[in-house]
Amino acid sequence: MSVRNKPNYGIFPIVLTVAGSMDMPVIGTRIAMVTAISGATFTNVAGVTILAGGTVAPSSIVNVQVGKALGDPIPFSVNTKVSVDDAFDFVRFSWAAQPGVTAFMLIDDDRAGAGVFVDAPSPILGGSIAIQQGGNTAIVTTTLPQLVGLGGALQVDETKAPTPLGASFANVVPAAAGVTTFLAAASNTKGCWLRSAFIYGFSNGTSSLYVDTAAPTGTTDTSKRCILGVARNAQPAFETMAQALFLPAGVGIFAAASAADATGMIGATWDLVQ
Repeated sequence: MSVRNKPNYGIFPIVLTVAGSMDMPVIGTRIAMVTAISGATFTNVAGVTILAGGTVAPSSIVNVQVGKALGDPIPFSVNTKVSVDDAFDFVRFSWAAQPGVTAFMLIDDDRAGAGVFVDAPSPILGGSIAIQQGGNTAIVTTTLPQLVGLGGALQVDETKAPTPLGASFANVVPAAAGVTTFLAAASNTKGCWLRSAFIYGFSNGTSSLYVDTAAPTGTTDTSKRCILGVARNAQPAFETMAQALFLPAGVGIFAAASAADATGMIGATWDLVQ
């Protein structure tokens, strides 16, 4: 703890690489985990050792038992804070092995207004938060894996949010065997959300929807990515896409039919990333 009367606090770095515990006979009124850092590095400035770098590890856990009675341990993660009405004179920290992680615990004594209030909201690094409004839920995460390289910070995972119709769309009634380009691969320069897609048909033959860097040769092209397909054999056939799909830059949308089908249709809606 600080030797000064005001403020009166102490910061205690705890290396969590190996499971262990630490007893501390200190007087205080509040305990907080300020942060936890993976791969922490330190440097010395003006004779004081300070944190120099590392990555926040928001899922780190340190258990804290307050007071000599040693009641149930309280699990602390980043930004957890506990206060007591009077004061405690003993703390036990305990932790499971969390290789490469250093937790920074703050203990302060605010009995005479000499404490330090800490508020360190945890960033979303490996997890997510859910935002609910009007019965709808959107999941906000760090940059989605499929969006790596596009830059930006937080992204709304649109696969977890209500899917709107795309501003762009195309429909084709197969008049003969062949491939129709809905979205040219070269036109998708920053990525594209394929919002909805469907195929229905009746006449004998097959219909498919492909997404790839080049057009397929037909409905049986196994070298391209096919996401929808129906076999029509004088019976109604219908298939629709289950959820929105993100297409990286350079991927186009193509409809293929093996034969004419005047009563069938292939369609899609999408939004290009601006």
